[in-house]
Amino acid sequence: MTLDLSVSAGGLTTALVETLEEAGPYGVGWPAPRVAVGPVRIVKADIVGQDHVRIIAAGPEGGSFKAIAFRAADSEMGQTLLHRSQGRKFHFAGRAKIDDWGSRPQAELHLEDAAFAD
Repeated sequence: MTLDLSVSAGGLTTALVETLEEAGPYGVGWPAPRVAVGPVRIVKADIVGQDHVRIIAAGPEGGSFKAIAFRAADSEMGQTLLHRSQGRKFHFAGRAKIDDWGSRPQAELHLEDAAFAD
């Protein structure tokens, strides 16, 4: 997997996502940038919808962000994230997006891959 950018948990901001979106439009032959975030610990993980894994993650500097792994609840990655693997830290990779559901837009990561940080 090719990564285009690596940030800390606090670095995944709406300003960053808006800047990345300005470089678009993205599509076939021009994929959106893939962002790595980590190391992070999972604060909360649960299933939403039928099989999506929703995560709140935090970095050692205190920054936090939301992530979602679509159709991943039954996968090895989804199960590892849901059970948090005894408090281990992770590196996440995916596409940074703006979640505009609710009163104020927030950055979130559409998770494509995760790896243990240790």
